[in-house]
Amino acid sequence: MKCIILAGGSGDRLWPLSRKNYPKQFLNLGGENSLFQETIIRNMPFCDEFYIVTNADYAMVVEGQMRRFQGIMYHMILEDEAKGTAPALAFMAHLLEEEELLIVPADLYIQGDGYSDAVYQAKEMAKDQIVLFGIRAEEPSTIFGYIRYDGNHVKRFIEKPSASLAGKIFSDDDIFWNSGMLLCRSHVLQEELHRYACGLDQWAKTVKQKLDQKRGGRQDNGDRRREPLRIGREWTKDLSRLHIEKALLEQSDHLAVVPLRSSWVDISNFDTYEKMKGKGREDNVILSACENTSVLNTSQRQLIVANRLKDVIVIGTRISRALSLLPPPRNSIGNILTRALWFIGAGEPGRLSYRSRGIAFVS
Repeated sequence: MKCIILAGGSGDRLWPLSRKNYPKQFLNLGGENSLFQETIIRNMPFCDEFYIVTNADYAMVVEGQMRRFQGIMYHMILEDEAKGTAPALAFMAHLLEEEELLIVPADLYIQGDGYSDAVYQAKEMAKDQIVLFGIRAEEPSTIFGYIRYDGNHVKRFIEKPSASLAGKIFSDDDIFWNSGMLLCRSHVLQEELHRYACGLDQWAKTVKQKLDQKRGGRQDNGDRRREPLRIGREWTKDLSRLHIEKALLEQSDHLAVVPLRSSWVDISNFDTYEKMKGKGREDNVILSACENTSVLNTSQRQLIVANRLKDVIVIGTRISRALSLLPPPRNSIGNILTRALWFIGAGEPGRLSYRSRGIAFVS
């Protein structure tokens, strides 16, 4: 089975922990490895090759983090311009014809033995349908897709519903959150995209042909890192941004679902980061008489003291600190960039250059 890892992103969701040229999936958020590296480790028992779809600017970061692994065959698909998951997966369906595909985002935190059970169950069901991995909904979130199911059959896929609809359906017994992972055979994905997004499927076929011509029949040399494939901006400039949920999952009637009975967190904002890490477990943090306040400190060399603060998030890293007032009520703190009032210290995005051998500070 081939593993397709979706590792794009703009680096602004967890700023200043993440950066424009170093998004959250490449961060070490408390463990020994980054989220991206944990994604590799988690899927090594099932997959013999990894295809990493990422922004061309992150090629050196991926290459550097893959040095953690020995003997793993991997390929980079580099996008000059991100256009969403639908074009990326349409292209991969043509690139990997007649293959079994496990498609996973690089920014998920998953713990527990239930992951293996779900993958093996999905493999058994993926002969002629696309298999989703469902998570039991915990709250009326509007940032996830919802799966209404009957047994393993998907009756309806609802992408990011309104707050009103989410409130009505999240507690239903036949509802899952969409985990963002898929397992299918490439020809099934290709056929479904041709059926529901014919133009996109034709675009992917054309790009594959152009890349084949550009490579001129060159063969891979057997190295564990094959030559990257680059999807140039000239091939995507006329595409609209589109995700696979809207392009296909909301329309297809060839969908199945298996439950993922593991601890699962989509690290999409600071709320979910706290959920993964455990609220109140930061080192070198002292809070006194604070209300609705979070302090996230990733530096081991500085102490952050918060006293009598309300509706505030304080973020400290080795090179920067940010203080932001939160709009009441505090239902999400993922968009602090647009609400930040003070920025203290160094570490603007342009100050760092991430290279395959480490980090360079530039003036």
